[in-house]
Amino acid sequence: MLAFFDLDGTLVDMTERWYQLHVTLSRKHELPVLEKDEYISNKRDGVSERNIFGCIPQSQTAAVEAYCAERLVLIEEEKYLKYDQLIPEAPAILNAWKNHYDLVLVTKRQHPDALKRQLHSLKLSEFFIKVIVGTSKAMEIKNSFSKTELYRAPFITDALEDYQFAQMLEMYPIVVGYGTRSPAYFKKNGVESVVDNPSYLIEISNKDF
Repeated sequence: MLAFFDLDGTLVDMTERWYQLHVTLSRKHELPVLEKDEYISNKRDGVSERNIFGCIPQSQTAAVEAYCAERLVLIEEEKYLKYDQLIPEAPAILNAWKNHYDLVLVTKRQHPDALKRQLHSLKLSEFFIKVIVGTSKAMEIKNSFSKTELYRAPFITDALEDYQFAQMLEMYPIVVGYGTRSPAYFKKNGVESVVDNPSYLIEISNKDF
């Protein structure tokens, strides 16, 4: 049996990476630098990077666009990836699930080599039989596994788009609200059940879905 895990927010806390990049690029483009708590709160509420500054003068619109474009280029560079931290419960979660499932890692990351180095550094590589990388995750999953393999296969994620395409593929999405998005954000977007304690994932690891 298969179980799928999202990486960022589910197993890895990357809020410090996001914030350090925000500070660097805001200063470079002469945009307001948000306090860390405000920035993280906005992100957990689902505020996009483009809208993170709130209402800004028309004269700064080009600076925001430049900020967003450069962020996409820099966000997976090693000097920012070094800020990522493994969620403390992640090894125990993966060990528990690996006892009952073959695990597949799914991520929107764009740079496989940098991802491979980070997974090795965080000691996560050993848990997964396959790693799916890139923005076309749904298509890659659909093409890599049969309908029988995917049917009711658990998909643990903190991304709304993962929840939606897991439903489309008749998988069993398990949404976590301890990562980059809050439980309130998910419930506002129609997700009825949200896991807000990582330890609960250990408790349900041997469940049939």
